Amino acid sequence: MPTTFPSDAYNGRRCPFALADLPAIAVGMLFFTSAFASVIRGNLADDLSKTGMIPLPLVGTIAIVVLLIEFVTSLLLLRRNQRSVGWCVAGGACTIFAVFHCASAFLGRVEACHCLAARISAPPQINHFIMLGICL
Repeated sequence: MPTTFPSDAYNGRRCPFALADLPAIAVGMLFFTSAFASVIRGNLADDLSKTGMIPLPLVGTIAIVVLLIEFVTSLLLLRRNQRSVGWCVAGGACTIFAVFHCASAFLGRVEACHCLAARISAPPQINHFIMLGICL
């Protein structure tokens, strides 16, 4: 029986995943780490409101939606049978992230943030472009 994806060729004898699973696992863990760090820090809404690009009544709702998208994306990427949906959601999330960072760098107030659970010790505007590069 022919296989569609290299990860489907796993025979169950040596390791629980195939080499083809590593990119999805790495990106899934990145999304999970980002969401988990945002929950632990607890001030994603503050970071979003500092940009001045989101109306204040919507900041809390958007922060919750961002966290849900990050958690769901990580789960979808870690499950083999949901991985294609996970890649689509991850691509959409990264596109939104990139557009928001470009708009924020040019139109909003640029302040230090903790994107993708990392804080880069650089001037805030450079920080936004470094995170944009990581996302792309």
